[in-house]
Amino acid sequence: MMGKYQKVIEYQIQQIDSYFLNDITKTKDAAEELLRISNMINYDYGKAYGFTYLAYYYIYTQKGEVVNYTLQRAEELLDTSEVELLADIHIIRGIYYKNISNEYAAAKEFLDTIELAEKNNYEEGLSFAYLQLGLIYKSLGDQNKTNSYLKRALKEVKKTSSVRGRLIAKQCYRENILYFCEKRKLSQVKIYMKEMDSINESRYDFDVEVLHCIIKAMEDLPFVEDSKQFINEIRQYPKDKLFLFDSIMYMAELLIKFRDKDLSTQCLEILNEELLKSKFNQNIKVIQLRIDYQEYFNVKLEENPYKEFYELIKSKLKTDNKVTSTNLKNEILVYELNEKSAIEKEKNYSLRKLANIDDLTEIYNRSYHDKFISKLEHNNTINRIGYVMIDLDHFKEFNDNYGHMKGDEILRDVSKVLLKNSQDNILICRYGGDEFVAICTNMYDEEIETFIKKIQTELAEKGLVHEYSPVEKKITISIGYDNQKVDQHFDITSLINRADKALYESKRQGRNTWMRFVEDIKGQ
Repeated sequence: MMGKYQKVIEYQIQQIDSYFLNDITKTKDAAEELLRISNMINYDYGKAYGFTYLAYYYIYTQKGEVVNYTLQRAEELLDTSEVELLADIHIIRGIYYKNISNEYAAAKEFLDTIELAEKNNYEEGLSFAYLQLGLIYKSLGDQNKTNSYLKRALKEVKKTSSVRGRLIAKQCYRENILYFCEKRKLSQVKIYMKEMDSINESRYDFDVEVLHCIIKAMEDLPFVEDSKQFINEIRQYPKDKLFLFDSIMYMAELLIKFRDKDLSTQCLEILNEELLKSKFNQNIKVIQLRIDYQEYFNVKLEENPYKEFYELIKSKLKTDNKVTSTNLKNEILVYELNEKSAIEKEKNYSLRKLANIDDLTEIYNRSYHDKFISKLEHNNTINRIGYVMIDLDHFKEFNDNYGHMKGDEILRDVSKVLLKNSQDNILICRYGGDEFVAICTNMYDEEIETFIKKIQTELAEKGLVHEYSPVEKKITISIGYDNQKVDQHFDITSLINRADKALYESKRQGRNTWMRFVEDIKGQ
C-alpha cells in the first residue's frame, strides 16, 4: 500500500519515538512530516500517528480544545486492533489533563492505558502509565503510592530495550533520586544515579546535570557556585526552552525542600523571566512552584499564587468543555466499576482519593475546591455564594518551635472543628498550608457569621497551646468573608478577592477576629 514511501514512513515514526520525551520541537517536526507524507498517500495509520504526537506538542503551546480535537482525529482514523497507538492516545490525553491539574480525569486515562496495555503485552505503554500515576500521587503527597507505581514502571520498562523505554526508565530513576535526595539518603541517590548514567546517551543532559549539582550539595561540595554556573550555561543552550523549564523546575523543587531560599528565589526569577519569552505554556507548573515556595518559607508573595492557580484552571476549563464533561462521566463510572474485580477496586479507590480528599486533614482538597467553585456559577439553584477564608495566626512560629508533626496535629484539629460546625450548604476545604476555606451557598450574612462565631468559640474552648503566639497563648484564627447575590454582575474571582481583603483587614486589626468585606477596606 505504501510502496516506495514505506521506508520514509517508518523512518519518521522512528524519529518521533526517539524525540518523544526528549525534544518536543523535533517531535513536532517529525509528526508534521509524517502527516504530510501520509496525507499524500492517504495512509490512515500514519495520519493517526502524526496527530497523536502533534497533540503532545500542543499540550505545551495551544489551548485545550486543540489537544482534544487532534487526539479525536487520531482516534477516528484507527480501528480497535491498533492497540499500542490507542494506548498512547490515552497517555497523551492523560498528560494534558495532569498539566491542567485535573488529576481525576488524568488518572482515568492512565488506568485505561493500563487496561489496554496489560491485555496486549505493551510494556512501554504500561510502564509509562505507571510512571504518570506515580507522578499524580506525588503531587498529592502520597509517597507510598508514588514509590509503588515507580517500582511497577521500572519492572515493566526493563523488559524493553527501545529508545522510549530508556527515556521512561530515566524519568523513573530521576523521581527516585529526587525522593532520596529529599530524605538525604546519599547512598541510595548514588545507586539510582549510577543506573541513570548507564542509560543516558545524551552528551549534555540538563536534568542529569541538575541531579549531579544536588549530589554535590549533599556531599558538602561547592554546590552554590556550581548551581549558578549551571544555570548560566543552560540559559545559553540553543535547544527548546522547555528543557530550561524542566531542568530549573527540578532544581528549584529540591532547593525549596532543602530550605535554600536564595537559590530558590533565583530559580523562580529565571522561570518567571523565561515564561514571558517562551511559546510553551508552563504557567501552571510555575504557579504550583510558587505555592510550594510560599508554604515552605512561610512568606507572602506579591501575587497570590493560590488565586493565580484558580484563575488559570478556571480559564482552562472554560476553553475545554471536554474536561468538565469527562469529570461528570467519571463520577458515574466510579459507581459502575465492578466490585468483584481486584483491578476495578484499585481504580475505584484511586479515582475517589484523587478526586476529593486532602491526605493530611481528610477534608476536601484544593483541586476539588477549584472544580466545585467553577460549577457554582452555572448552578441555577444557587442564588447567594459566601466565601470564608480562615488563616491560623502565627502558625510559622508554632511549627518552628513545636515541629511540623505537632503542626500537622493542629491542622487536623482545626479541620475537625470546621467540619463539626458545618452543614449541608457549607463546603469545607483545605486551601493550602494553614489556610482553609468555607464555601457557603444560599446563606445570609447572619447565618455565615453564626458559623464563624461557633468555630472561633469551639477552637478557643479546645485551648490548643501556642506559647509563642503574640496574640494569645493558644491557637487562634483570623477570618475574612464576603457574601454576594448571584446575578448577571456576579464574578467568583471578585468574591474571592474581597474575602481575601477582609482576611487581610482582620489580621491588620490584631488577628483572632473576623471581618466581612466592606467598601471601606476595598483599597487595602
